[in-house]
Amino acid sequence: MAFKAKRYRKPYDQVFQSVIEALEECEHRIRYRNKGNGTVIGVTERSILSWGGETKVRITRKQGRIRVEGNATPTSQLFDWGESHSNLLEFFEVLDEILEV
Repeated sequence: MAFKAKRYRKPYDQVFQSVIEALEECEHRIRYRNKGNGTVIGVTERSILSWGGETKVRITRKQGRIRVEGNATPTSQLFDWGESHSNLLEFFEVLDEILEV
């Protein structure tokens, strides 16, 4: 399991859409999205190199900034050996590129 959060000075709608784009670019299939409560859930499928995983992203407005919280977990294994952490770091790197920060 891995957790990371960042703040952005961008409009909420832009960040919400960029989160979806970043997850898709990181080869996640969007399983759930709700702009009203700021939740996006992406999943990766099992492969020969991975047991698959789930990344839950929560987007909130606070003090004039947009906060993005990511929580990544493996879907079907006891230990993820750092895969969730790597997936989350990649997601935020891609998100930063999309948002040009």
